Amino acid sequence: MDKSTGLLQQLSEREDLRELRQSPMLLTALCVKYDEGQRLPRDLYLLYHSLINQVLHSRYLDTTDLPAVRRRLAAIALGMHTGDAVRQPRATPEPAVSYDEVERILADYAGVETASEGGADLAAEKRDDLVTRSGLLLPRGEGHAAFYHFSFQEYLAAERLFALDTELAANLRQYAATPEWRRSLLFLFCAVADQRPQAALDAVRTVLLPALTLTALRNNPHPAWLLLNCLEIAHARGWALGAFEAPLRQVCAQSLAPDFPPVARNTLWLSAGQLGFDRRPGVDVDADGLPEIDWCPVAAGRVALEDGAGTFDVPAFAIARHPVTNAQFRAFMAAGDGYRDTRWWDPAWLEAGWVDPSAPRPGRWTEPNAPRETVSWCEAVAFCRWLDHRLRARGGIGTDRQLRLPTEWEWQQAATGGDQRRDFPWAGAWDPAKLNSGERGTGRTTAVGLYPAGVAACGALDLAGNVWEWCLNRYDDAANRAAGPGATRVVRGGSWILVRYLCRAAFRYGLVPNGRLDDIGFRVCLSSAIMNG
Repeated sequence: MDKSTGLLQQLSEREDLRELRQSPMLLTALCVKYDEGQRLPRDLYLLYHSLINQVLHSRYLDTTDLPAVRRRLAAIALGMHTGDAVRQPRATPEPAVSYDEVERILADYAGVETASEGGADLAAEKRDDLVTRSGLLLPRGEGHAAFYHFSFQEYLAAERLFALDTELAANLRQYAATPEWRRSLLFLFCAVADQRPQAALDAVRTVLLPALTLTALRNNPHPAWLLLNCLEIAHARGWALGAFEAPLRQVCAQSLAPDFPPVARNTLWLSAGQLGFDRRPGVDVDADGLPEIDWCPVAAGRVALEDGAGTFDVPAFAIARHPVTNAQFRAFMAAGDGYRDTRWWDPAWLEAGWVDPSAPRPGRWTEPNAPRETVSWCEAVAFCRWLDHRLRARGGIGTDRQLRLPTEWEWQQAATGGDQRRDFPWAGAWDPAKLNSGERGTGRTTAVGLYPAGVAACGALDLAGNVWEWCLNRYDDAANRAAGPGATRVVRGGSWILVRYLCRAAFRYGLVPNGRLDDIGFRVCLSSAIMNG
C-alpha cells in the first residue's frame, strides 16, 4: 500500500479526524505526521501535542525559544476560554479576542512567571511575535486574534490547566455541563491520565458517573457524554473499566423507552459497543471469533410481491434478529480465510472489477454494534458463504440447512409475519418512534436493535429503517437467484435517511450488486437446503 492510500484509509476510518480533514493546514500537518511513521497516533491528545510541536518547529529556528512560546500560547488559550484577564468570566470560551485582551493575558502571565517572562511591559511585543510568527495564533479582523483552528485553543487551554496543577475533579465540576468545554476537559483528562491514571478515573467516577441517569440525561446530557468520551479514551488505553459497566448497561436498557430522545439513546448504545459492554445476543462475535447470530424462526406462508413481481410460497426458515454488525463483518475481513480468500467470490465478479478481495473498503461508521453499511451485494454474499462454511465445519449448521441472504419473499414474510395487510413490521399505523428513519431519526445509523416497539412478529428488529437490506434475488426477475453479474438486486426495509413510504414491508427497490451506500447493509437467514437447490 503506498503512502497516500494508507493515509486516506486512516483518515476515512477515523471519525475523530473529520474536523481536521476540512482544514488545509491541519491536513498538511497530518500528512507530514503520517510520513514520519505511516501511522497517525490513535490518541488525539498525542496527535495535537505532536502537531503543535510540528508547526512551531517550522516557525522558530531557535528551538530554545519553543517551550516559552508554547507556554505563552497556552496562557492565551486559557484566557480566551475563561475571560479572566478582562475580569469578566465567560459562560463559554471565546474563539476570537481583541489584541488588547491578548496583551492583558500575557501581562498577567508575566506577573506569575516572573523568572522567565521578564516583566509585563514586554507583553505587547510578545503578542505581536506570536501573531506574526507562531502560525497558531493569527490576526482575525480588525485588531483581533484567534487560533488557526479552535481545537488548538481547546488543547492549549487544557495544557495550561495541567501546568497550573489544578484538580481535574474541580474542573469537571465547573465546566462539564458546558458543551463548549468538552474537548478541553478531554484533553485535560488525557494529560492527567498520562501521569496519574487512577486519579483520572477516580475524578470522572466521582464527578461524572452520577450524571449517567435518565433524569440527568433529559436535563443536561453533556456531563454524561463527557463521561463516555473519557471512558472510550481509557478503553483505548487498555484500562479496566468494570466499575462503569453495570451503570452504563442499566441506563442503556432504560433508554429503550419509546419517549426517550433517539439521538441520546443511540449515543449511549454506541458507546456501550465501543467499550465492549453491549452483550446482547447476536450483536458481536462468539468465543471463537465468529459472528454470533441470534436466530428468529419464521413460519411458512405465501407472499405476493408488489407491482406484480410474483407470488411465492415460503417454507419455514430462520432469520437473524439483527442486521450484520461492524464487529461481525470485521471478523470476516480479518480472518485468514475470509475477505481475501477468493473462494467466496464468483470469478465473474472479479473479472468485472466489482470487487477487489485484496483491498476491502471501510464503512462510514465504525462502532462495533452499528450495522455494517457501505457494503455491496457481492460482499454480503461472500460473507454468507464464508460464515456458512465456518459454522458448518464446526457442526453449527446441519446438512439440511444453508446460511445465506434471504430472498425478498422470505424477507417480507419475516417483516409481516404472514399478514399481507401489515404495512410495517409492527401492527397498526406508521409510527416514527418505532424505527430509525428520516422522519424522526438520528441522522445516521443507530446501534442495532434500539427500537423494540418496532419488532416484527418473528422477533426480528430493524426490519424497517436503519439500513436497507440486500436480498438474494434479482429485481427485474424476482424468481432468479443466480449469482452472475449484470442484474440489479433487491433491497428492502428503507433506511435512516428515508421517509415512511420507502420503509414499508412490501416496498421493493433495486440496486446494482456492486453498489455501496452508507444506508445499505444486510442480514442473514438460515433456510432449508432443499429450497436452495
